[in-house]
Amino acid sequence: MIARALFRDVPTGFATVVLSIVLLLVVLGTAFSPYAPNTIDTSLQLLPPGLDHLFGTDELGRDLFTRFAHGGWTSLGLAIAIVAVSGTVGLLIGTVSGYRGGAVDTVVMRTCDALQAFPLLLLAMLIAYALGRGTLPLFVALTVAYVPYFVKVSRGLALSQRQAVFVEAARTQGAGDIRILATHLVPHVFPPVLTQMTMAAGSALLAIAGLSIIGLGAPAPAPEWGAILAGSATHVFQAWWYVVIPGALITLTAMTFSLLGDSLRDTFDEGAASPRVRRSGAGRVRRAQARRVPA
Repeated sequence: MIARALFRDVPTGFATVVLSIVLLLVVLGTAFSPYAPNTIDTSLQLLPPGLDHLFGTDELGRDLFTRFAHGGWTSLGLAIAIVAVSGTVGLLIGTVSGYRGGAVDTVVMRTCDALQAFPLLLLAMLIAYALGRGTLPLFVALTVAYVPYFVKVSRGLALSQRQAVFVEAARTQGAGDIRILATHLVPHVFPPVLTQMTMAAGSALLAIAGLSIIGLGAPAPAPEWGAILAGSATHVFQAWWYVVIPGALITLTAMTFSLLGDSLRDTFDEGAASPRVRRSGAGRVRRAQARRVPA
């Protein structure tokens, strides 16, 4: 299933290759670059790309390839951690809310509505300002901002499944709520949520870069992707490579997550079309999910 999801068509294969190249650059640049990411050498200011400096240098003479590679661990790791934690929390809260209904569901939904009254980036910005500058506050801010989205996705799936035949069958056999949630509902809710998590990783990566540009990310001189772009703002016309190369790679990386999420959704839909899954009702639920990812 994984191989089919990664190379099911030309756009998906392109996304897989691009993401693999970016990850390879991050690993090789961290392991084998002869330069340190924060070493300043004013004699090497704003050098264009070449054999000695693949991505050129910045205004302080630091090697941009090395800084991009080291920053990848922070930016990519943070984006994946944000969607993993927010998706897991949203999955659990949303599934319980949709299954239980009543007052529990009302409280959860009103809380999500209150959080989503703010645009995602604005909410993350307010939380980050309150917690202070740094990687951990940025992680907390974006995780809190993404949780309501995953709660609503999971809640909608659980709500449509709580009266399904296989759930009623489990009840008649004496299964308790915890067992029904753990063995029946969560496994059916998880695949669509995983698809949304994959898509959301791209928007989380862009959100991290955006918040870092305005000074809410890792403090200087940390080589974070958003911080690299922020440093290039005053050298756009003087050193095109400073903004174009990191910016293009960040954009392509974010795009690959969206394409891979689309492929993952289609792969799960194909699995949901099997007779066994159709009888459980999960296929209809998975195919009914919206494709929208928070911006």
